Amino acid sequence: MKEQMNEQEQTVKSTNYWKMAFLALLATIIGLAVFVGVRLSENREEVYKDKVDQVIFDDKPSFQLVSNKEDINRIINHYLDKYLSTKTVKYDFYLENQAMLNGTFKLLGFPVEFYLYFEPFVMSDGNVLLEAKNVSVGSLSIPMNQVLKQVAKLDLPEWVEVKSKDGQVILHLNQLVIEDDIRIKADKINLVDDEIRLSVYFDVNESASKEE
Repeated sequence: MKEQMNEQEQTVKSTNYWKMAFLALLATIIGLAVFVGVRLSENREEVYKDKVDQVIFDDKPSFQLVSNKEDINRIINHYLDKYLSTKTVKYDFYLENQAMLNGTFKLLGFPVEFYLYFEPFVMSDGNVLLEAKNVSVGSLSIPMNQVLKQVAKLDLPEWVEVKSKDGQVILHLNQLVIEDDIRIKADKINLVDDEIRLSVYFDVNESASKEE
């Protein structure tokens, strides 16, 4: 009788052992499958994000223009002469070792000439940030932000944004339209070494519609 009970106990223990082994194996397989699935989904997501972050422009530039301050000043002067031809206010903007804005505004009813000096920076979107560094208003002592407030009242192009509180002017080149179908983006501005790089984009669709 005792021998039969011992045999039954051994059979139960053996059965429990195989059940435990089977469950452990099943748990390992499920865990491995979940781990692999998670890893695969993470890799796909990372690749997708990288591709999205790298897309800045929909098309490649038609060509890159490498220029200098003298040539850029000619272009600026030509643009301002054309833009200000119908305006009563006059001002100049040109590049030396710094970018300089020269013009006049009225203070207490009297015209006051000013010189604003900026350090240019290329922004990640290809626009240009002008950081105001110095101001000269004759013998007057006027805070920088007050001068910029007066500059903001000038008849500036729509793509020029004056942020007087921050002492900055932003040139939104992505809003500047040249001959209807040409856009530009700044790549590099180094006034000290006289190196300026711009990417030029042609709107192929716009040109094609005109030809039709």
